[in-house]
Amino acid sequence: MQTQVAALKARAEETFTSAPAQGEAEFEFKLTEDGNGLVITKYKGTSRHAVIPATIQGLPVKEVANMGNPQVTTIVLSDGIEVIGSNACSGYDGLTTVVLPSTLKVIANRAFEKCTALRTVNFPDSLRAIGLEAFYDTGLEEVTLPEGLVLLCGAAFKDKGIQPLLDGVCKYL
Repeated sequence: MQTQVAALKARAEETFTSAPAQGEAEFEFKLTEDGNGLVITKYKGTSRHAVIPATIQGLPVKEVANMGNPQVTTIVLSDGIEVIGSNACSGYDGLTTVVLPSTLKVIANRAFEKCTALRTVNFPDSLRAIGLEAFYDTGLEEVTLPEGLVLLCGAAFKDKGIQPLLDGVCKYL
């Protein structure tokens, strides 16, 4: 494992595609800044149902920075993923279903902005922060926030009457 990590750290600045194994070739990814995990930078698969794996080439997937495929209708994030990055699925107007992992900590700014077909999301208890306009202009009709949430940014759920408060600011809860 140490040799594999060292080899990947040497290429930390490079985005690469995995070798074919368990659908791993469907993703582009790079190392996290600390070199201890991976960040998904693109889903290249043809299925409209994307399952983000817990590991690729023996390293844990920690973040989804960008799905890069607006044709996706379902996204399932495996346990171990902690962050959904800014604009990760922004504008995916056909996205109807997102299954969040029990390990998720952060949904960044505009992560699901303009996902107009998205109707429900079940937030895990592990979630600590929801960024600015994260679910702006979605199809969400009702939201139940986890008790452990500590940061909620402005307009996170705006445009559906869910969150008329916090306009443009973040609030520690």
